[in-house]
Amino acid sequence: MNISLSPVPLRTPCTVVSLIEGELSTRMMELGIIPETKLEVLFSAPGGCPIAVLIDETYLLGLRREEADRVTVYLIKPQTP
Repeated sequence: MNISLSPVPLRTPCTVVSLIEGELSTRMMELGIIPETKLEVLFSAPGGCPIAVLIDETYLLGLRREEADRVTVYLIKPQTP
């Protein structure tokens, strides 16, 4: 299921599908948000902005909601034993 990054529940792993083209998308790609990258929203400030996103389990990045809205992700379903 493809959705925007901003409504992804905390601690739910997801994979980047695409970014909305523009000046901001170039900057986000420079920071590591590129297609097929694993992301996880770790924290959200009261009111929902900003959010802290873990990139590939190594890099923590703060994003505004407007920025997160420009990232389309695919939710990764947890493995069941």
